[in-house]
Amino acid sequence: MPRTSTLEPPGCPAQLRAICCDALGFVKVVEARGENGAENGPLDVVARWGQPGAGISAISYSNSSNRLAVARKSGDIEILESTDGSICAQLASLNLDAKERESDAISGLHLFREDGPCGQSVLSCSRNGDAALRAFGDEGPPSPVSRWNVCKSGDVLSMRVHNSENVASFGGNRVELSLWDLESSSKVWEAKKPRPNNIGLVSLPYVTASTFLLRDDHRKLVIGTGDYQVRLYDVHAQKRPVVAVTFKESPIKAVAEDPDGFTVYVGNSTGSMASFDMRTGKLLSGFKGKLAGSVRCIARHPSLPLIASCGLDRFLRIHDIRSRQLLGRIFLKQPLVAVVFDDQAKTSEEPLLTASQEQSQGKRKQIENEVDYMDKEDDEDEEEKPRKKKPKKHKKPKRKQAGKDDEATDLAEDESPAKKLKELKKLKRKQNGETSEPKKKKIKDTTSEKPNDKSTNKKKRTRGQE
Repeated sequence: MPRTSTLEPPGCPAQLRAICCDALGFVKVVEARGENGAENGPLDVVARWGQPGAGISAISYSNSSNRLAVARKSGDIEILESTDGSICAQLASLNLDAKERESDAISGLHLFREDGPCGQSVLSCSRNGDAALRAFGDEGPPSPVSRWNVCKSGDVLSMRVHNSENVASFGGNRVELSLWDLESSSKVWEAKKPRPNNIGLVSLPYVTASTFLLRDDHRKLVIGTGDYQVRLYDVHAQKRPVVAVTFKESPIKAVAEDPDGFTVYVGNSTGSMASFDMRTGKLLSGFKGKLAGSVRCIARHPSLPLIASCGLDRFLRIHDIRSRQLLGRIFLKQPLVAVVFDDQAKTSEEPLLTASQEQSQGKRKQIENEVDYMDKEDDEDEEEKPRKKKPKKHKKPKRKQAGKDDEATDLAEDESPAKKLKELKKLKRKQNGETSEPKKKKIKDTTSEKPNDKSTNKKKRTRGQE
């Protein structure tokens, strides 16, 4: 197997705050803080609200009031403060039958601005198409404003309210995309079925996600379908899509618009994310760091060039729009449903710690204190003990190039006596005028030599002749 190395993300901008909801029923607040005044930092869970059991199906956030609306699978709606998670108001489910509540969960939710045309109210839509606009207040029980049915058959999977809060779009499985006026609760526009293909078959409507392309104009809508397409509709031009682009071969699950008015961010069920230019339908680029599961929500930051994505792989990811790089991610333990950015709320000072983290942190502090105490004791003991002086090494004096008398005294300091005698003899010979040592006469060893056979034979012959 080849060696692989995982690169850690560079970190998200400090004071970044995001709120996500999971399928178990928790609302988790995630923040990024830079250590020691750094600009970027890792993501960390700061707070957790709610109780497990009642899962969350949809959420909506209002920047003007800093409040968060949460729709439970039971049909109940809670209005929370985004700073501390306290409940401001509760709206009970309109469906009285307990069995129908699970199958008819809320698929779309929007919390209106306090200074908007609808005031303090919430718009919700169930999968069966029952839309309800209900008002609430800090004092007194909530009162229903109006109710109507969006579709006769099918399942509503997507609902989006325009920034002007006068118009809302609805769509779903076997439910065509339509626009409704919220003041009169009447249908304004409905899309036509697409043209048949080469075989003559017409695909059924399957709207999985939708958004408005412009914040000041509700006439342009972008939807994602279960047929792997991203479509652009212009209300004043025609009822069929103006631009249709195919993205991979998996259903589109999340769509988010950019403030520039033409860029759209798309995520599908296989974990791929990309951005499109809806003026031409051109694919701009894909985002790095592929998700392991389906993308369920994409949120664009209102002031920073960042987008957040979450899904079934239980990770919250933050990407940079310009470089398409993954800045940070955090594992949140449960499948995530939705994510929103909180741009106005102040970040908390200390992160939320679980019981095991608190115990480990306490043990770590105790160990650090013990180590510091032992280090101080060692330092005191070292100060009390007198330091032993190291013996100095005696260096040999350098030999001077002097006369013959100085050479004799220098040679007397040699270690071996045999060498001393030899050198003294040499000096005496030099003083007496002898240039070389007397040669020793070599003494031949006659015992080792063998007698010459030829000489003995000659002697024997001469003796015989005589």
